[in-house]
Formats: sequence, C-alpha cells, structure tokens
Amino acid sequence: MITVTPYINNGSTRKAWDAFAAASRNGTFLFRRDFMEYHSDRFEDASLLIYDDKKLIGLLPANRSRRDAATVESHGGCSMPPPNIISLRATGD
Repeated sequence: MITVTPYINNGSTRKAWDAFAAASRNGTFLFRRDFMEYHSDRFEDASLLIYDDKKLIGLLPANRSRRDAATVESHGGCSMPPPNIISLRATGD
C-alpha cells in the first residue's frame, strides 16, 4: 500500500531523508535537509515522504506557497525546476 506522510524534522526522519536522497540518481546536495532548512526563513516546509508499505520509495521536497497557504509547490530552496520527485527507481532498485 502506498502512503504519503509529511516530513517531520526529527533525527530519524532527517537521517532517512538524507540517506535516501544520497542513494538516488537525482539526489544532489540541493535535496539534503541541511541545505533545504537553510532557507526555512523564506519557505514553510511541506515536504513529503512516499512509502510502499514501510519501505521509503520517494521524496517530494515542497513548501507552502507564499501566495496561498493552501497550495503546496516544489521547494523553492532547491534551486531546481519542478517537479522535484526523488526516487530510488531511477537507480534501478
């Protein structure tokens, strides 16, 4: 079953995020939590983790829109054009 959960800034979730991003083909330093959180004064984080059962299969770096708090958009601190979905499937896993 596919589930999507919000990113919560705690030690275990942060480690899982960074490890997953590092192992993926398109997970550059721009997707590391320390880089994204550097911009926390400008972007309200709304990132998501995507699981298949309990296995992490994807990340969606995102923030709430400054124009409309009900809208989520690709994380502005990532400096890459959207969509920024990170998946291990890109590596053949």
